[in-house]
Amino acid sequence: MMYPQMQLQALTNPVPLPEQLTGSVTNCNTSQVLMAAPMNSNSSSSRKLANVKSTEVQRTPSQATSIKAEPGSN
Repeated sequence: MMYPQMQLQALTNPVPLPEQLTGSVTNCNTSQVLMAAPMNSNSSSSRKLANVKSTEVQRTPSQATSIKAEPGSN
């Protein structure tokens, strides 16, 4: 079975992001774990991403996302 060749094209009309998304990444105060891909360029954006820190890395047991069903509840 042959699949058609995938063609990737550059975006000509990028969507402008709101200011709260384009602001300094290092000034955010969040409990979410932030992951940044390693970059080799010397641009200011790569230095910002290298300095991203999370205020809380692990969740407490009370914040677990798993839901346990009680016996006989189905």
